[in-house]
Amino acid sequence: VAEIIRTEIAAGEGFRVIERSRLQDVMAEQAFTTSGAVSEHDAVQLGALLGADFIGVGSVSRLGDTYTISGRIVMVATGEVIAAKTESCAREDRLVELAKGMDEEARGVLVSRPLAYGNPEAVELYKRGVAALEARDPESALALFLESIELAPNHPRVFLAAIGLARRLERIPLAIQLARKYLERFPDGPNAHEIRVALAELREAGGE
Repeated sequence: VAEIIRTEIAAGEGFRVIERSRLQDVMAEQAFTTSGAVSEHDAVQLGALLGADFIGVGSVSRLGDTYTISGRIVMVATGEVIAAKTESCAREDRLVELAKGMDEEARGVLVSRPLAYGNPEAVELYKRGVAALEARDPESALALFLESIELAPNHPRVFLAAIGLARRLERIPLAIQLARKYLERFPDGPNAHEIRVALAELREAGGE
């Protein structure tokens, strides 16, 4: 079902869909679960590291003779769930039909959402950071994310990407500094609660 939706969206004009293998690589590197439900804050963190504007999460379940597809689209820059849909059917062979219907609705939602990219130089640095991460060069990726933040510190997803990488690379003082700046600038931003929890853990690990 996920592959049907992925393929249908990728076939539409104006969309770039991230390869499943790349998504799985980042999930493994960041110690996300590769099975079961993905929470909104995990989706935002993944999207930030992948350079995505939106990320879709969902599940397919069966209870007795009823199959249920649930899906959500999360806007990475804000952490907002911009669309959610649940469909059920009594026959397995209708799952493809339901998936294609959900894909059409998803494309309509994505097309209707305007995106503000801000400082073009900062955006380019962020994209280069994502490319460095894809090339398995996290140190360079982190340096580029930090340059992007220095130029335009008003994009939460760049902060989230940098915080995630700093933690992964065990750069604890830097992760603490970034988390503090994030909460000062975006107290109600995406993943703010999770960042507060992480900051407390980082302070303990750093001996503060």
